[in-house]
Amino acid sequence: MKKNYATLLILGALTLAKGGIAQDMSELPPALGPKVYKGVSLPEVRSYHEWHNLRAPLLKSIFQTEVYGRLPTPNSLNLISKTTVDEAAFGGLGRLEEAVLTSDAHKVRLHVAYVVPKTPGPHPVVIVTAFCGNGSTFSDNRLSLPAGGLPEFCARFKNMPPSATDDPDPYLIAPPVEALLKRGYAVASFSTADIVIDDKATAIIPLHLLNPTAPPNERLGAIAAWGWGYSKVIDFLETDPRFDPKRQAIYGHSRNGKAAISAAAFDKRIDLVFAHQSGRGGASLSRSPVGEQVSNITGGFPHWFAPNYARYGDDPNRLPVDQHELIGLIAPRPLLLGAGVDDQWADPEGAWQAAIAATPVYQLSGHKGLTQTTRETPNLSADIAYFLRPGRHGTTLSDWGRFMDFMDAHFKTPRKP
Repeated sequence: MKKNYATLLILGALTLAKGGIAQDMSELPPALGPKVYKGVSLPEVRSYHEWHNLRAPLLKSIFQTEVYGRLPTPNSLNLISKTTVDEAAFGGLGRLEEAVLTSDAHKVRLHVAYVVPKTPGPHPVVIVTAFCGNGSTFSDNRLSLPAGGLPEFCARFKNMPPSATDDPDPYLIAPPVEALLKRGYAVASFSTADIVIDDKATAIIPLHLLNPTAPPNERLGAIAAWGWGYSKVIDFLETDPRFDPKRQAIYGHSRNGKAAISAAAFDKRIDLVFAHQSGRGGASLSRSPVGEQVSNITGGFPHWFAPNYARYGDDPNRLPVDQHELIGLIAPRPLLLGAGVDDQWADPEGAWQAAIAATPVYQLSGHKGLTQTTRETPNLSADIAYFLRPGRHGTTLSDWGRFMDFMDAHFKTPRKP
């Protein structure tokens, strides 16, 4: 019955998706149906207890083996220093600080910058990844640069002021921190380059050092390594009583959106996720024929995923899992997915269908999952919300507005356990 229901949901999505490309998703692994992987056979999932205790551990193992690589070996980062950068940041709304965390075992030096509202806490917090360093997140050049400096593309954003229009460029680099502070949210930022620089020629050795015992074909990929960065920031924030450990949200766009959604699947301390335009290897189904394909992404960015993922480039239908099951690992925590009409490379339709196919897992836990009937009108109070806006790849002011409204709906009202 659950398998048939999931199929009906997918077919319904194809009917409701305006302008979407009809896809045959008949080979999509059912989220709750029987599953066989390397001789391990599991029956259909009939309760959330079975999902949590039997299916989820297997899925986490498969995603590490076949898609993201083996996660870093357990090892905490040590706090080296913590400094106050600005007592009255953003017109006196918050206190800007920076911490430096290191791990000799992992060869990582992580700079975490964060601004805390001046209002009484503990505060909900949004953790963001900085494309162009923490200085760009908070518009403060006193903050440390990431390892290896800044990517070349960051030069065009230097001194770019926030835009009052829906220009997708400034808010890709810097979130509306002042608006977040006014709503009562703390903001923390880290640079993925502090963990591993996004360069296929140099990334493999640092990735190997994060988990040197992983088999070669299951070598940790940069996406999961960056996702691990969110968890390390949470390790630090949970030592500070100014932050609420039950209201920790993460945001990521594009490649960082892939990192965010994978991070939430493996770390239950993450309470809410906004994965924006995350595409293949993020929220969009690997089996989808629209936009960037598995062969494109593993060919262009071989360091992003486990080498095993490239084996499915010629036929993604052979994958034993797909991204709706990754979303299922986030259930029942709130997930917001954003997309742009002109951003077909990131496959908005594949993310929409993944959200629908993951909904039975949310329902199994007593939640509703995705409830909206069109892609363009999100239900921001739902457990899974999706929006399709006009425009291209990038993050706009209205994208952030929806994210803040989504957090308000889930963090400022009582939520079902």
